[in-house]
Amino acid sequence: MKNHLVNLEQKNNCIIGVEVRDITTHSTFFAHQEKMVLSSASCIKLFFAGAVLEVIHKKNLSLASTLLVDPSHFVPGASVLADLKTQEMRIDDLLYLLLAHSDTTAQNTLEQLISSQEVNEYIQRHGFLGTTFVSKNNPTKTVFPSITPNDAVTFMERLWEGKTFEPEARTLMLTYLAQSRHTHFGLRHLPTSLNMKDPIISERYSKAGKVHHTVNDTVILKTHKGVLSIGVFVDNFVATENFNSVDNKGILLVSDITRDLFTEWHQSVS
Repeated sequence: MKNHLVNLEQKNNCIIGVEVRDITTHSTFFAHQEKMVLSSASCIKLFFAGAVLEVIHKKNLSLASTLLVDPSHFVPGASVLADLKTQEMRIDDLLYLLLAHSDTTAQNTLEQLISSQEVNEYIQRHGFLGTTFVSKNNPTKTVFPSITPNDAVTFMERLWEGKTFEPEARTLMLTYLAQSRHTHFGLRHLPTSLNMKDPIISERYSKAGKVHHTVNDTVILKTHKGVLSIGVFVDNFVATENFNSVDNKGILLVSDITRDLFTEWHQSVS
């Protein structure tokens, strides 16, 4: 598999970082450049959501309370919240838009609860040393959020097991990640037999990201053979297709690599 990924990198003039973690056995099944710092795109919203939920717990805030939505924070064309043009929204609804729809206007609004420094303190405190949060409200626009595949997969593993997460926060995040609209990323080419009596994959959770020349997806997959997390990050590629097309080269690479890694893991587990 490593040779295959190296060939893909050379063929597509890109960087690929991957990790597959068997959560059931607490072991790494496969890794390739898993600790390389890459552009996070919207995968950083996982860590932002974790930090926000920790603040909500510590301050004993209600998820039903509302925040004002500042029109200056709208991201037109890429935000359900911006399209709604609502003046306020509940915190739990904002978190749903953040995780299920990767809504950046929702992130901008939730930043009323927490500063960039506090998010990065949360990240560092939990040992995610290759990850850095940068606010979308940052006026310079010269620094972008970063991540490693290892950090992304480790976050998903801890989320699944409830480590460092309050029960309510864990349930909320998994519920929203199960509703991710980005089913054409890492989940696109996986077995889809969810309606079978004995499906290959019974539960799936995803947080994808796409920006500039970066596409990634980090998923949790529950099967009858165990639970695993797969993080696939494709960075620095040049898209020849419409960037927003589901046939974007980066998306296809993430989809194919995720499928191949899942197939290898599934065949290896007795």
